Parts: sequence; structure tokens; C-alpha cells
Amino acid sequence: MSRSEPRSPPTRGWGRGATLALGLGLAVALAGFGCRPSPPPPRAAAASVEPVYDFPREYRRHATLPCAEGSGLIYLAATGHELLSYAPEENAIRAVGTMSCPPSRRGRRRFASSEHSMAVDRSGVAWVVHQDGALYRVDTRDASCAESDYDASRGDFLRFGSAFVATGSDLRSETYFVAASPRETFDGAESGGLGRIVGGTKLERIGEFSEPLRGLDAELTGTGDGRLFGFFATRPATLAEIDPKTARILSARRLPGVVTGRAWAFAFWGGAFYFFWEPLGARSSNVSRLNEAGEIEHLLRDVGYEIVGAGVSTCAPTLGSKP
Repeated sequence: MSRSEPRSPPTRGWGRGATLALGLGLAVALAGFGCRPSPPPPRAAAASVEPVYDFPREYRRHATLPCAEGSGLIYLAATGHELLSYAPEENAIRAVGTMSCPPSRRGRRRFASSEHSMAVDRSGVAWVVHQDGALYRVDTRDASCAESDYDASRGDFLRFGSAFVATGSDLRSETYFVAASPRETFDGAESGGLGRIVGGTKLERIGEFSEPLRGLDAELTGTGDGRLFGFFATRPATLAEIDPKTARILSARRLPGVVTGRAWAFAFWGGAFYFFWEPLGARSSNVSRLNEAGEIEHLLRDVGYEIVGAGVSTCAPTLGSKP
């Protein structure tokens, strides 16, 4: 989540053993006399992935979900329209491509058309909301982009943090949750809080966050076992579990050493929370992790990108590799 303009900061590593891998794919189409351009590769079929679930939902261990290839990674949106992937097991960031989204048909022209936040569904599509309120669907394989049918003017929220959460009695469905503070609502709506986007088009408000986090900006992340969490803009930052049905804050803890400056985002993966945050006055993000033992670990510093959004699908593991 960010209100900043695109900028390309320098790159440095952080911490012993930290690994930063930045890859850039370049596709060149050649067409000559008597030759036809090669057709694009077909989209990979969704794979049946068997995710691991937390107790007491172990009965779902053998219930597969239709997860696209690559949907278990964390994906990142950075200023400059860059789409990145982050592999937690490798602690590595890689470039996917540039999101060349078409001009919005529904965005508010008085705001910049730059990335604000993102979420990823099981099919490997990143839902990226821009500063002007436009919502785009981005393919996480190649960063190709198309505007969705969502129209911010039909609901209260203009800009929002967002995440998909596994829902339903058997957790085989998923719901797109969004969160906005009062200043991020449409045309000065009186309240923000939590909502959900139904069918990719309609916003339904759920309610305001309960105290002490009422009215604050929040990024969201969801899990395959039905939990919803918020990364709130306090000083230091706050991590909170949210009741997805009521918006009530179930638990909250401060995150010493982690701030929400110009750009901040997070995701849950393998029993840990990964925070992408920019120190005050910087132009490049750090990566930190709250591990399963409740310890904050600083993994990467000054990664060379200003990360404004992070998304992970409900196909990602909910338990770590260690017992």
C-alpha cells in the first residue's frame, strides 16, 4: 500500500546468509519475410495441489484444490508497475515483468494510475487496485493485465487493502476481502472498515474494525484454513487477526522495528508472516518475518524495489516445514 510515485532505488542485501535473486525475463518476437510470429504458449492447466492444513482441519488433508501452477508463491507489486515473485523457502525476489495495464475506464482521473495494493486467487490471477480506484486482473506468469468489471463508484471503497480467504463449510471456496480507512472511501463516505467484493464487481460492506484499530489503514492477508489478518498503520506497526464475518479484532500485537511508511504490504505463508516495508525516508523496501515462535527476523534490506502490494493465494501452505 502506497501513495508514492515510481522510483528505482539501489540494491543491497541484509543479514548473513540472506539471498536476493533478481531475474528479468525478456521475450522478443521476430517476424521476417515469409515467416509468421510464433503463437503464445497455451495457459497451463490448473494443477491439483494438496495443501497442508492446521489442526483441527486435518480432515481436509486429502481434499485437493484446483490450484494453478505457481499459485503457492508470494507475489509483489512495486512502483514502476513491476510485478515480482517472492519464494519464502529461498528468501529470493525475482522479477516477473512489467504490468502494462490499459487506461482505466472506471478510475477517478484526479488520482494517479499507479499500484496501491494486490491480492492473488487460486487461479494465479493477481487483483491489483490502483491509486485511482481501478481494479485490474494481472496474470502472475507474465504480468499481462486487463481491467476488471469492478466500479469503485458503485460502493463505498475507492482504494483498499485486499486478500483472498478460504471460506465455506468445507473451505473449498474463497472470498475476496477488502479494507479501507475513511480517507480511502469513495467521495468522502463516513466510514471504512472491512468489506468483500462479490463476483468481481460488487462491494458489500461488512463493518468497521473494532477498537483500538477502528478507522486505520490496513493491508490484508488470508489463509487456506479460513483466517484473515490485517497489517495496520500504527507506530510501530500492528498485526491483528480479524473476524471475517464481523470485522471484529480478535487479537493484536505490535511489531517492534517494523513501520508503515510510504510503502507497506504483507502475506502469510507456511506458518509465518512476511512483511515488506519501507523505512521512513527510504525509497526501497525491507523484508522481515514473524516466525512461528513469535520472533521477528529481518531477512532482506534495501531490495531495490518499493513494494506497495503483496498477495498470496489460499493454496499456500499454512504450516511450516518444521514440525
